[in-house]
Amino acid sequence: MIKFLKFAFNIMFISFLGILAFSNRETITLHLYPLEYEIIIPCYLLIIAIFIVSVLICFIMSCFSKSLLRKEIKEMNKLVSILKEENSLYKERLEKFKQEQL
Repeated sequence: MIKFLKFAFNIMFISFLGILAFSNRETITLHLYPLEYEIIIPCYLLIIAIFIVSVLICFIMSCFSKSLLRKEIKEMNKLVSILKEENSLYKERLEKFKQEQL
């Protein structure tokens, strides 16, 4: 159900962005300050380009975050295996101690 709601929200957002973009057909002149270039572009192309660049940036950031989390999970799994080994050793010692006490 949550996946469907996310999908529906994304479709509504993209359609809103499309309507907003294509309703603004005026041209915009972008002056690239340190350079002497000017770019004349329709407003809808600018809106769509900004949206695509933001999606790509978010995707790259999420991939980077996932890779860091995977690395941390791998380290934690190693620590868990070491602790499990120690736990089994302590259990063996406890059993030996209990047998010696009887």
